[in-house]
Amino acid sequence: MRDYTSITLKITLFNQIRSLIFFLFTIGLLIFAAISLGNTDLPKRSNGELFFVILFAAAFFSFNTFSILYLHIDYLIKNINEEYEIREKTIIKRKNGVETWYNKDDIINMYLYLPYRTLDLKKQKSFPWSNYHFVEIMMKSGEVLYLTSLLYPSGLEHILINYINEDYWREARWFPTTSGSSCSFRTNAVAATMTLTTNAGKVQFDLTGSGNVIIDWDDGAKLETGKIVERDETFFNREYCDEKNRMITITGENIICLDCSRNQLTALNTSQNPTLEMLFCNRNQLTADELNNLFNTLHDKDLKKSVYIRNNPGTADCDPNIAENKGWEVNR
Repeated sequence: MRDYTSITLKITLFNQIRSLIFFLFTIGLLIFAAISLGNTDLPKRSNGELFFVILFAAAFFSFNTFSILYLHIDYLIKNINEEYEIREKTIIKRKNGVETWYNKDDIINMYLYLPYRTLDLKKQKSFPWSNYHFVEIMMKSGEVLYLTSLLYPSGLEHILINYINEDYWREARWFPTTSGSSCSFRTNAVAATMTLTTNAGKVQFDLTGSGNVIIDWDDGAKLETGKIVERDETFFNREYCDEKNRMITITGENIICLDCSRNQLTALNTSQNPTLEMLFCNRNQLTADELNNLFNTLHDKDLKKSVYIRNNPGTADCDPNIAENKGWEVNR
């Protein structure tokens, strides 16, 4: 019986050749067709017809060559000098002599990106790049791990099912490049974090901005992930089975507006969000001291910024100068 408790993934010359097998097969087929055509007595063709035949063959060859080499280089850049060891409870990443350990319990979501009509990797090879695919693993920290098929050309779904053994999503793409993955943090993005402290039995807020967000509702459940878009509000809510103090953590790539009004908030911290431009925290339970603490966490970047604090217990007695000195317009 095969042992599925541990496996090591790395890029090798053999793995790269296996990944290019359909490309090499296509080249071989074209060469064979060209040789066969040259050795066959065919009716004479006009120069124009011959030109179009050669043009079509050259375009077909160039398109496939560029596409496969692009994916191959893209995957190579993602996993160059990397080695992954997947154990029963951990994933170990080794790169340039540095070893990083990840707990499988810290995995938020996993996404398997496959070419269209190749959802079953053992069937339907529609394109010369049909065996190229990758896995995106989103961690609680906001870090994203990429496992490309250059690490394991036999099929990464086998790794997900038998070794990582966590739920994952499958997404079909015509051209599965790792750039612009729809459900990941950009590797060059700075994760912005805000915390809301409340004792409400139901919490609702909306976010505006762009990119992905992760929400820890502080109820022991799996973290929620979502996507926000510019100039459009995205609502998030959670209903609890009891009312007790909780600290909700919101992490995102580019959150420019937060409306968390009417949530019985007792504290709010935005110190780790340098992109915030609009903050609505009306009708909460924020005292003067907590509002002053909030003002101290607001960033001082040169942006047009507004904060709304109406109908809080501390609205009248707080010190708005703390925020105004940072360029914030305080509405109370």
